[in-house]
Amino acid sequence: MKTFLDKVKKRIGIEDHLQDKLLCEIITNVVDELKLRLPKEQAFIPQPLYFIVIEVAVKRYNKVGSEGMVSESVEGRSMSYEEDDFKQYDGFINKFFDDGCGEVLFF
Repeated sequence: MKTFLDKVKKRIGIEDHLQDKLLCEIITNVVDELKLRLPKEQAFIPQPLYFIVIEVAVKRYNKVGSEGMVSESVEGRSMSYEEDDFKQYDGFINKFFDDGCGEVLFF
């Protein structure tokens, strides 16, 4: 957890400890959700996928106060948010675990 916390703080430019509790909560939720997206037999997040935890935690930190919004506009600056923070990483997750076994295709 400390590694994730340090990397997230570095990415968003936080040098103090004032946001640590919030960031730890966000990181814990991201880790738990990512584990649910991994194959059931996978008990831990593989190191090559750690970047997903960091990037999604940063996204969620940046959305604090805007949860549930699809978009917002403030003083001419417009922001739009993805509904599924993990969607862009599904390809990485699938590629990492894809061995072709047990795959079901519907035509």
